[in-house]
Amino acid sequence: MKNVMETSKTAVTEERQGLEELKEQLKREKQDIEIMKEGKDKLEKLKTELQEKTGQADSLLFDINTQNSIIKDVILQVQSDRQKLVIALNTITLKEREQQVKENDLTKLQQQLETSKTAVAEEEDKN
Repeated sequence: MKNVMETSKTAVTEERQGLEELKEQLKREKQDIEIMKEGKDKLEKLKTELQEKTGQADSLLFDINTQNSIIKDVILQVQSDRQKLVIALNTITLKEREQQVKENDLTKLQQQLETSKTAVAEEEDKN
């Protein structure tokens, strides 16, 4: 009977020890699960932050592209205006040259007229 008691006591002790080991293993696994849960929560937070930053980056990229488009339009307008100014300046220069030629022709005609007047006056004086 004593032997049976000893065996039962040993079996209970071994079972208790096994349960303690199982309890410790479950505790470690629970801690691992908590660590993984915290890691998952951090990853979710990082994912949300990344999505927000991606949205901001997309918005900034859209703004940059819009500004680039506006700048290109302004550059085209400036180039067009420049071409118009060059044409206007060339036209003014041409008109000035034409005016100068006309003034030179007029001066020559006036000189010829004066020469003719002088010649006529001299002829009249001789007669």
